[in-house]
Amino acid sequence: MQIEEEGSELSVKDQLIKTVKDLYADRDNLYSQAKIEMQAAGSDIENFVGSVGRTVQGEEFTKVQSAIFNYTKNLIQYEGNHNNAGFIHKPGADEKAQSGSGITIANGLDATGTSRKQMEEYGVPERILKQMDGLQAWKLGKKATIPKDLKLEQMTKKEFEKVTFNIANSQTKEAEQLSEDYPDLTPKGLAILLNLKHWGGSLKSTTESKLTRHLDNLNGEKSETGELVSPIHDALNNPNVTDQDLIEAMDSIRTSYIPWGKGKGSMRYQTVSKYIANLD
Repeated sequence: MQIEEEGSELSVKDQLIKTVKDLYADRDNLYSQAKIEMQAAGSDIENFVGSVGRTVQGEEFTKVQSAIFNYTKNLIQYEGNHNNAGFIHKPGADEKAQSGSGITIANGLDATGTSRKQMEEYGVPERILKQMDGLQAWKLGKKATIPKDLKLEQMTKKEFEKVTFNIANSQTKEAEQLSEDYPDLTPKGLAILLNLKHWGGSLKSTTESKLTRHLDNLNGEKSETGELVSPIHDALNNPNVTDQDLIEAMDSIRTSYIPWGKGKGSMRYQTVSKYIANLD
């Protein structure tokens, strides 16, 4: 289910309430609790997601539903919020050795991996897309730059919230498949897999990437040649993979970043550290 355009009959907040009610119509007590918590949280969507997140720890919500709510919360916490990602930016622009991103908007929507049409479907407003057009974000990819003196267009908070929830809800079928394939993963583990795929573009690539590394890098050595390995992808070769297996795979990836750029201070290292802490 996608959040409607701003100006539709229901506000974003009301639509979120309606979504919860529609999904869990046969669980009146659970919905009432979520609504009460949301009213207490006011219009702050981050607090709302946190409130619902606490509710979904119970067995009333299915594993997949819980995973999607956790994924939504993770997008806000790890992939950017309205204050720091409501305008176009280029993650890691000051980390040349670590750079791999193009012009990005909202919760990690990178022009190198997200088409203009897909961004439009998620709800990114046309004025933002036109600014990205002017910078040739999709044509230049990683080489696209943002002039320091450019006045940046910013999404409204409602626009940003709509995009966030549309990104998360679009992964429901993926979460269902992951839950079926890897029954030992918790909802948090499933959510982190969705986050990793969203953040890295894919769990495995044919060249060095966020989640595909040179084997020597996993041992903390600086190398740009040799065998490529994808620890998360490899962990999923085991149908009985657990959250702990994901933690160990992420830790090896995190270690591979140390020889480059800012090392433990790099954006990549810090991001994976947050994912690990979420499961640990």
